[in-house]
Amino acid sequence: MEFALLGSVEARAGGRPVGLGHRRQQCVLAALLVDANRLVTVGQLIDRVWAEHPPQRARDTLYGYLSRLRRALAVGDSARILRRPGGYTLAVPAPAVDVHRFRELAAQARDAGQDDRAARLFGQALGLWRGEAFAGLDTPWISGVREALARERSAAQAGYDDARLRLGQHAEMLAGLTGRARAHPLDEGVTGRLMLALYRCGRPAEALDHYRHSRLRLVEELGCEPGPALQRLHRRMLAADPELLAPGPEPTALARPSLHQAPTSPVTDTTDATDTTATLTTPATPTPPEAAPADRAARPRENRIVGRVAELAALDRALSSARAGGSAVVEIVGEPGIGKTRLAGELGERARRRGFVVLTGRAVEFTRTPYGVFADALDDRLVTPNADRDRTAGLPSGVLALLGEVFPALARLRPEGTEPVLAGRCGLQPAMRALLEALGSGATDSGLMLALDDLHWADEDSLELIGHLIRHAPRGRFLLVLAYRPRPHPRRLAAALSVAEAQGRLTRVEPGPLSPAETADLCGELCGEGVPRRRIRELHEAGHGNPFYLQALTRWGRSPTRPRSRARPRPRPPARLRARRGAAVRRGPAAVPARRPAGGAGRVARPHADVCPGRGRPRGLLRRRVGVVRRRSG
Repeated sequence: MEFALLGSVEARAGGRPVGLGHRRQQCVLAALLVDANRLVTVGQLIDRVWAEHPPQRARDTLYGYLSRLRRALAVGDSARILRRPGGYTLAVPAPAVDVHRFRELAAQARDAGQDDRAARLFGQALGLWRGEAFAGLDTPWISGVREALARERSAAQAGYDDARLRLGQHAEMLAGLTGRARAHPLDEGVTGRLMLALYRCGRPAEALDHYRHSRLRLVEELGCEPGPALQRLHRRMLAADPELLAPGPEPTALARPSLHQAPTSPVTDTTDATDTTATLTTPATPTPPEAAPADRAARPRENRIVGRVAELAALDRALSSARAGGSAVVEIVGEPGIGKTRLAGELGERARRRGFVVLTGRAVEFTRTPYGVFADALDDRLVTPNADRDRTAGLPSGVLALLGEVFPALARLRPEGTEPVLAGRCGLQPAMRALLEALGSGATDSGLMLALDDLHWADEDSLELIGHLIRHAPRGRFLLVLAYRPRPHPRRLAAALSVAEAQGRLTRVEPGPLSPAETADLCGELCGEGVPRRRIRELHEAGHGNPFYLQALTRWGRSPTRPRSRARPRPRPPARLRARRGAAVRRGPAAVPARRPAGGAGRVARPHADVCPGRGRPRGLLRRRVGVVRRRSG
């Protein structure tokens, strides 16, 4: 008997469909199949099927569903619902359930080691999908599992596309990539793969034009620039990098960044999209990593950081401690948008001015590649022409072979016929440490700063290596900067941080909301002088002192405030409406219901954007960010 969940819930015995009853009964079967061969308690079944609204006799109803399912499955001999103490178990071979078969094939593909075999296995795994998982079923538990499976499907599709690109099948992939890019316009991985396929098909102008449209959409809808890997691919296309034409490991690097990560300061890219065709034919001189603007922790357009006096002083002390010849660890912990990346970038600039080599990497929410945050930090430094061999000189050939599996830039350095001397995940830690030693050896006198951002999304291997680096820092001057949102640490990393704190090497910085005075300072930077105090107070209350939200609210008003034309005075709303609007601003979006009020025919709640000085018309960005409302006659 075979069961299918990757689409509508179905069962087949000997190739013939088996009747599974109504949707609620199918939900019981799905709840057992997801945890096939494992105990599912009665309470879990009730919660998965009815959530917070079970019927009065939920257990009796559940027993009835299970009895009917037992009779339906009796036509086959490979699946049985067994009663166990406290719950039930559906005994069935794992390959007979398409969800488990999909996961097994995807895992085999990731461990295949050969692109042709990986592509074949990924293709088989993706071929099991017949549509949306659990089609027709809708409970909170089903929705959660469906979303998790959709993420696994996206990861498998990314691995499939990467393997095919490395095999040189870019021409056959164009139609599928174009459709996925249209369906997921904010997925940077899909954007990068489509750009690379177009470029290799001899259509560089279309690849660059697709980047331009994707970048504009990101800026308009999310207020952020493309990620570092996509920008790096764009620069390489502008420079007519010959390595992009040959199938290679570049797509793996494209899979790391994602738009699901926290908004960060935009990476400066001054290339005019209208001149990309001309630039493509003129090779550009690669910029050395030391001269690249802030190595991924890019500085915002504003040169001056607002406030953060105590935080910057603590960072300076940690930098001085590392410069004195020791190793130091800096933790930057705070909520999204509070300025963690900005502080890390400022520390990187100060370290660079003092002669440090600065490397910066960022973890990604849904692409938890092993050691991905380290690969992101080191890839750019390794791809510098004529430098990677010098930086890896002295490393054993077996270590180079193993590093080639982690870093695309080192794949071509692997000696022919060599195999990794260290096997398994445990062997990667010494190899990664050897690479850090090699990169830091040239900076023993000047110093090495490694900044790792968004570590709340880091994979377990990266976190283990971070703990190893804290306990056993590379030789010389070394500064390790960790930025993440507040959440419990894994046990090993927490123990390593405790050791660093006991040794006096740990500096913890927790940036908080901006004060009203600092908000006024930031508004002056963004909107110009002359912002009324009332507007500043409203902005501070609406943004809760969060710098990112404040910048989003005032992004459209960067130019100095201009007085309204006296020839066309704006009518002043009645005092009753002004008081209501001010109360809504002070209490926040939750204070006003987003529905038509009872007895108020023709009166609907509409967003209102009169918060930042400037032009007096509603702004889409403010509608999405704030939700402050006023009432207008329909």
